[in-house]
Amino acid sequence: DLAAHGFSTDKVFVASLLDKVISEEAREFLTLMVRYNAISVYLDTFIGGIQRYTQDDGILHTNLNQTITATGRLSSSSPNLHNQPRGGTFPVRRAVVSRWALIGGLICEADYEQLEFRAAGILSGDDIILSDVVGGMDVHSYTRDTINAFNQHLFDTSAIPLHLIDRQNAKPDTFKPLYGGMSGTPAQVAYYKAFLIKYNLTAEWQKGLTSHAATYKYIELPTGRRYKFPYAERTASGYVRDTTKIVNYPVQGFATADLAILGIIATNRLFKKQNLKSVLFLTVHDSVEADCYPGELDKVVHCMKEGLLALPEMLMEFYGLNMDWKMPMGVEIKQGPNWLDTEVVGVWERTGNQEIRKTE
Repeated sequence: DLAAHGFSTDKVFVASLLDKVISEEAREFLTLMVRYNAISVYLDTFIGGIQRYTQDDGILHTNLNQTITATGRLSSSSPNLHNQPRGGTFPVRRAVVSRWALIGGLICEADYEQLEFRAAGILSGDDIILSDVVGGMDVHSYTRDTINAFNQHLFDTSAIPLHLIDRQNAKPDTFKPLYGGMSGTPAQVAYYKAFLIKYNLTAEWQKGLTSHAATYKYIELPTGRRYKFPYAERTASGYVRDTTKIVNYPVQGFATADLAILGIIATNRLFKKQNLKSVLFLTVHDSVEADCYPGELDKVVHCMKEGLLALPEMLMEFYGLNMDWKMPMGVEIKQGPNWLDTEVVGVWERTGNQEIRKTE
C-alpha cells in the first residue's frame, strides 16, 4: 500500500486498516493516527481558514462552488465550511455570530429531516419508506437499535468485542445501503442486508440503475440532472463497475443538489418579499443558516419553514414536474447566540399540498 511519495496515510485508508489489524499496538497507533489527521485538518482548514479569510469588517465570506462535486451539490472553499465534524463536536461554530450580535442578533439554522432517506423513497417509489416516514419512525434510531441487536444477540460477543452505537453514530449506517455500501463489521453487514430486504423496492430500484448505467452509460434524475458512467459495464460475475457511484449520486444529487437548493431559493424569495433585514449566509448540504436581525426571529422562522417545504411548487416552476408528492417533508429550526449554542424552535412537516403543521 504505497503512494508515489511513500506509504499511504490518507484518513480513509488509515481508518480502513483498523478493521484488519490484530496487534493492539498497531490498533493504538492507527487510532491515534486517525485522530492526529483529524486535528491537523481541523486546525488548518477551519481555525486557520477562518483567520485567513475573515475580512477587515469581521465578516467571513466563503466561496460556494457549483461545479466541483460529482453529485452536483454545493461545495465550500476559502475556507471549507462544508466538510465539518457534526455540530456538537465542532466548537469553532461558536465563533460564528450575528453581525448584529451587539444589539441582539441571532443565528438561525434550518435542517431538513432525513432528507436523503426520504429522497430515496421518492425516487424508488418504496412504499415501506413512505409508511415508515408517515408513521413517524426515526430511521436513525431504528438503525442504532437494529445494529446493537445484531451485536448483542446474533454474534458470539465473547469472540467479537461488543460495540454499541448511539443514534448519531448510526447515521452513516442508515445512508450506507442507500449508497450501495455493504462492507463493515459483522453486525453492520447483517444490518445492510436486512435493510435491503425490508426496503426491497429500493433494492430493485438500485438494480435498475446499475443495469441502465451498464447499457447506456448514464442515469438521469426526474429533474433532468444526468450522471455519466462511461466505464460502467457488467463483469462476468454479474457485478456492474461503479455500482457505488451509480446508486449514490442520484440520492445525494436529488436531495442536496436539487431539493435543498430549491427550498433555499424559495426561502430567500420570502425574505425579500417580507423586506427582512435578516439574510441567509450559508448552506451546508441539507441545511441553511440565517443571520437574524433583532426582532425578526418569528418572521425568519416562518419564511424558512414555508420556503424549505415549498418543494412541490418549486419542482413544477423550475422543472415542470408535477410529481405525485406523498412523501412527508420536514424541517427542524434552531436559534441561538452563535452557530453552536442553539436550541430547537420547532419541527414542521408537510405532506403533498396539505398545510404545514408543527410536530414538535
